[in-house]
Amino acid sequence: MPTKEQLRTNTLLDRGMRREQDPETDRFRVVASDVDKTPLMLYTEGVTGKRIEDLLLMQMSTRRLAEWMGYQIGRRITQATIVNWRKRFKVKRIRRMT
Repeated sequence: MPTKEQLRTNTLLDRGMRREQDPETDRFRVVASDVDKTPLMLYTEGVTGKRIEDLLLMQMSTRRLAEWMGYQIGRRITQATIVNWRKRFKVKRIRRMT
């Protein structure tokens, strides 16, 4: 069961916003965190029916994600494109040590 704070955070993220806390006053403020989407991002969202942020968070390597997206939309997407998109949305992939 998600907590009230998690629900609030998810709602803000769905609207393209986030909460920041001012370190001096300890007050929270809501800041827009939208990224200007390229036409290819918008096209990909339209064809797949999923938000680009959700697609970039998929548990696939950069190469596999580029191949999968390219197959889904019928256009070529390079690994560099995926890397740049993940940088724009500040998606960091951390390899687990098992």
